[in-house]
Amino acid sequence: MASATGTYWQIAIDNQTWTLPEDLLLVDSAFFRDRARKISRKDGEGIRLVYFDLSNFDPEIFEMFVEFVKTGKYTSTDDLHDEGRIRNSVRAWVLGDFLKAANFRNCAIKEFHEIYFSDLKAPDKVVPVVTPALIDYIMSRTKPDTMLQRLLYRVCAFYWEDTKVVQVDEEKWFDLFDKHTRFSNKLLKGLNDVVQARANVGGFSQYLEVEESESDEEKK
Repeated sequence: MASATGTYWQIAIDNQTWTLPEDLLLVDSAFFRDRARKISRKDGEGIRLVYFDLSNFDPEIFEMFVEFVKTGKYTSTDDLHDEGRIRNSVRAWVLGDFLKAANFRNCAIKEFHEIYFSDLKAPDKVVPVVTPALIDYIMSRTKPDTMLQRLLYRVCAFYWEDTKVVQVDEEKWFDLFDKHTRFSNKLLKGLNDVVQARANVGGFSQYLEVEESESDEEKK
């Protein structure tokens, strides 16, 4: 998939646009690779623009994806003291899931894991609260048993008895449990042995995924 055609993708989110070379997007996104295969091309057509709307996502998070495909990493400006904020790493993972960008998801899951499980004994460690809104965001936007959901269960089980992290608002939690019965059932099973849950957190590597090759994609 060379860039001889001079194809650029113009990505729009709300009132922001990014014009990016096709090759850059195809490296880390099976979604864009699949779309690129469906574009009609003619030799010598010169520079062309492919327009795509991603308005269901946040410009701030897509900018993280753009930085990632350019450099192999992204800069997170997440404010861990903002209790009402959905973590940037979570929103990045959801975007990466849509774009079928496993490497970007891996970067996001590593950050999410580090937020809750790295340097736990550090005196200045900031552990953001786990809210029903965060859980609802993840459960509503991801498929069952994804790596993000698996890590979410571990986070909840690990911190369930810590009222500084899991703040009790019974009405909101009951509403969440009614809406996401799969989450509540799985969480309750994990809470049967909080000691084991704390022992079985493990490193972030167990939540990493393998990037699908182009040959595998074409077989589908």
